[in-house]
Amino acid sequence: AFKVQKVRKTVYESYMLAAGLPDREMLEGVAERARAVASLAIVMVHAIDIINSDLKGSTQGITLGVQIGIHSGDAIAGIIGHKRYQYDLCGDAVNVAARMCGASAPGCINCS
Repeated sequence: AFKVQKVRKTVYESYMLAAGLPDREMLEGVAERARAVASLAIVMVHAIDIINSDLKGSTQGITLGVQIGIHSGDAIAGIIGHKRYQYDLCGDAVNVAARMCGASAPGCINCS
């Protein structure tokens, strides 16, 4: 629905995705790709809020949190696999996005 691609790079408990993979034309233009990533981020925060409200009545005392960092820019993509492709990204945009995520408060989205 969001037309974004999960990236193989998982560091600690992080999950990375990119818009424009594998086909840049799938989402026409930078604005459409940014809108797709931001929309997914908002849905993720909302989903965690719903899960936490459901867990509030549990005796476990569990609360989930999500930190999100969004950054756009150039990256180098490596393709892994033959039948089903996975991507690994590196570059300044990836590093900035990771830092934005780390600096985000739980339940918030940092954008640059």
